Amino acid sequence: MDIYIYIYNSSAMLLGITDVIASLKWTKRFFRGDDFTAVFPATEHNLSLIAKKRIIEVPNRYCGFITSLRITTKNSSEVIIAKGVSIDGMLSRRIIAYGNTSDSLMELLDKNAGAASAYLHRAFENTVFDTDVSCEGMLSDILRYKSADRYVEIVGKAKGFGVKAEIVHSEDSIYNHIRFYGRYAADRSVNQSENTPVIFADIYDSISECGYFYSEAGEVNSIVLYSDPKPDYAENIDIPAYVGCTVPDSNTGYSVIERAVKTEPKIKYNIVTSGEKITYIPVLDTAAMEAEADEYVHSNTAPPTDRMSGVLKISEDYTERFDVGDIVTLCCKRWGIVKHERICEITEVYDADGVSITAVTGGK
Repeated sequence: MDIYIYIYNSSAMLLGITDVIASLKWTKRFFRGDDFTAVFPATEHNLSLIAKKRIIEVPNRYCGFITSLRITTKNSSEVIIAKGVSIDGMLSRRIIAYGNTSDSLMELLDKNAGAASAYLHRAFENTVFDTDVSCEGMLSDILRYKSADRYVEIVGKAKGFGVKAEIVHSEDSIYNHIRFYGRYAADRSVNQSENTPVIFADIYDSISECGYFYSEAGEVNSIVLYSDPKPDYAENIDIPAYVGCTVPDSNTGYSVIERAVKTEPKIKYNIVTSGEKITYIPVLDTAAMEAEADEYVHSNTAPPTDRMSGVLKISEDYTERFDVGDIVTLCCKRWGIVKHERICEITEVYDADGVSITAVTGGK
């Protein structure tokens, strides 16, 4: 296996290549960044390449920043242990501080970290955010000022959308740039007909460590939005308190599980005319308050836990059929349970014993 090493500067320059590696463990995720651990023999060549703040890449598979480095002795041999995150995992270092509610998710990321759009000290150098494929940004007061990775996770889970990054190689393979891009997860379960279904079943020995769990603990399916009254002593006008409830989908009675969210009252001005005198009277804008309640739904509601988990046995060419984030069908014939679950993690391990790839389901 060839590991490419880059210096992270204004050109993302290729520093060198090594094929001397003891092991590599890479865990891919869809709504969050990946993480990896790579162990290299401490040869003179590797010591010159593997260093803090460098980027490692397995071409056409994954790439990431080294954020932790240790040189130590293991089994009487010196080794370099490099840990880090995928390039998109570096979104944890940015806050969503700028942007408009009309911006898409990728546009918001560009405004807060893009080389061409963000303020100089906040920009990811030599980085392009591709906005061709994006989803609704969903920016609201409760999402503004969250870390960019947490923002992506919240919006991504609501929209089935993930953000990834890659090194775009120039023709001379020396001067390159980094591209952030988005993709929608695919539904490959038997519930749909657009894609070829992907099924993992105990009778095919393609799934192990099955588990099923259902719980209503933590479920919230209705929001009660409220505000305190707001007196205006100068004008001798009181803005009344507001209380409004969302209407849960197909839930009534004991099935409704509420969460209270406090907000500031929204004001509008009614025009009152008396002869030639025009007076603007502040009143509670109930329509705006009702609209605001919808903004709180995705970040304050939670479905019941109803999932089937399992470890999926997959081959190296799995990306030709599915990838992390996609929804597949799990079938445990012995239990009589069929569930359609999202692949939340795929872990690839390369070492002296060969290649081992497993996928885990369960993350919504």
